[in-house]
Amino acid sequence: MNRSIFLTLCFSFSLTSFGQWNTGLIDSLQQAFDAADTSYVRGNINRLLEEKVAPGDPLIEFHVDSNSYYFFGFVNQFNGIQALHRNDLKKASDLFTKARTYFEMAGDDHGFHHSGYLISHAESRLGVFNQSSAYLIPALNYFKEKGDTASVIPILKGLSYAYYMGKDQKMESYYRDQQLNWSMNPSYCNDHLEALRTLSRSYREQNKFDSSLYALEMLLDEVADCPQVDSNDLLGMCYTEMAQTRLMMDSSYNADPLLYRAFRKFKQSHNPFWCGHIYSVRADGQFMNGNYKRAVELADSGYQYCVEHELVKEKRDNLSALYQGHAALGNYKEAFRFYQEYIRMQSVLDPGDGWSFMKEEEMKLKAEKDRLLMLIENERVLASESNQRNVYLGLGLLVLLISVGLWSRLRFTRKAKASIEKEKERSEDLLLNILPAQIADELKLNGSSRARSHDMVTILFTDFRQFTQTAERLSAEDLVQELDYCFSKFDQICEKYNIEKIKTIGDAYMAVGGIDDQEEGSCLRTVQAALEMSAFMKERYLERQKEGKFGFEMRVGLHTGRVVAGIVGVKKFQYDIWGDTVNTASRMESNGEVGKVNISHTTYEQIKDDPTLTFESRGKIEAKGKGAIDMFFVARQQIIA
Repeated sequence: MNRSIFLTLCFSFSLTSFGQWNTGLIDSLQQAFDAADTSYVRGNINRLLEEKVAPGDPLIEFHVDSNSYYFFGFVNQFNGIQALHRNDLKKASDLFTKARTYFEMAGDDHGFHHSGYLISHAESRLGVFNQSSAYLIPALNYFKEKGDTASVIPILKGLSYAYYMGKDQKMESYYRDQQLNWSMNPSYCNDHLEALRTLSRSYREQNKFDSSLYALEMLLDEVADCPQVDSNDLLGMCYTEMAQTRLMMDSSYNADPLLYRAFRKFKQSHNPFWCGHIYSVRADGQFMNGNYKRAVELADSGYQYCVEHELVKEKRDNLSALYQGHAALGNYKEAFRFYQEYIRMQSVLDPGDGWSFMKEEEMKLKAEKDRLLMLIENERVLASESNQRNVYLGLGLLVLLISVGLWSRLRFTRKAKASIEKEKERSEDLLLNILPAQIADELKLNGSSRARSHDMVTILFTDFRQFTQTAERLSAEDLVQELDYCFSKFDQICEKYNIEKIKTIGDAYMAVGGIDDQEEGSCLRTVQAALEMSAFMKERYLERQKEGKFGFEMRVGLHTGRVVAGIVGVKKFQYDIWGDTVNTASRMESNGEVGKVNISHTTYEQIKDDPTLTFESRGKIEAKGKGAIDMFFVARQQIIA
């Protein structure tokens, strides 16, 4: 952009109580625009992105009167960062997308790719990772070619995190190693230390505990060589992860000294969230070593700390440690009281949590037992203190009370047992609702489930076209109701054709045929389910149009091949599948067309002889990351009367 264009830009900033640093930055940016100093403008957009802003500080508002695409790009970037600081992540993503379009029209490759990075940054905070590589990889290639280390490092970090959340260990390691290499320069030691911490976490999740500890020890050694880093939070996290790693290696290890050092570091950095978390972690460590009294003391201190600092999630974690510690000490009434509060907190944090309340019923029984024994003991003492004339009467009353108490207890026990059995049935039904029957049975029997390899399953992916744009035209209530209606219908279709629903990811739906039953025909049933889903969505779209409402149009893709299936985690089990077959099935969906069912050549070979289906060869289609793949559209054979 030449100097004359900059001199024609007319803009003003509305700024109140934003702080001296930001006022100076805005004045400098005004001068930079006048002087056509684009590198200064770009550098300070990153500076504004990283600046910590107090919650009460209003941010910049732009009022623009200019026809420059280049300037509009920067304006939208600034406003997007403003939305990020206000946690309006959807608006931030939209503003960065506009900035990217303006930079493209202005022919500014730097601004175009930097806006792509910002889009990925906003969407990752929204929990959306499936499109990150589409923005980040082109940006990475561009900034690598320019030798722009300051831009390359955060992009590599974003890619590593996206693949970590996507459970793609190979790609996560690849980009994490690049991040380490690019951040070796002393000027970027903060990024290098963060990369080491990420490396340690990755090793720990792979059960490579020695490698995880080695990475953490490297981090501790290098913090001292990086004076520009505020090390308290980083050291606190390092000590915490060291303790957790050692506990995973040996459950009897005394991790409390490390955790206490972590607590002191977080306290020095005035980080109440981590302080509240450390209390519950220390209590859990003492509980694992059988020091129940100390565990209760730590959890109680943590609970009071979280109440004082209004910490919700950390308060829930300390309540968990409190009720478990009291139960282990035999303080059933206290345990039950804290358990009730824990359940209330859990329902606030996760309203969809499918807990069984069998433990609650068991604690009620124990508390009732204590009450009855106390009544019997009181009656015995009263009888012994009465005069001789009332001894026999007292004994008779005592026997009567014991009989009534035992009879009441028997009735209560029967009712409680029936209630526990009912809750057990509910929990088993819930387990079968989220896991395949074979996995659920193994989990109930052994407390764990091994991963299984399946050589020939068919994976189904659906996705709504232009979901974001359509969703913006619907109210929040109407959007959720429509998604629930469509996905509930998909669930019924999966049950009809005996295929397994895996999960929903935003507006995407994933299912697989042939996991529980390997007999011939699972591929055909999965294709038939996809056809029925596609037909349902076409009818639903027309129905919504007749009602004057917006509807969704859908693509469907299928691929057949080998996968590994199993459950991950120890709480809120999630059944999932992994393998290249999953990625290829996703490509079948993204390369399909609205209203049609797109299948791979492998799936076609399984069902090509079925007389009820027709096929349309699409030839070889270039699929992202897969090269050219043979694809076919499949449809039901039309019966001519």
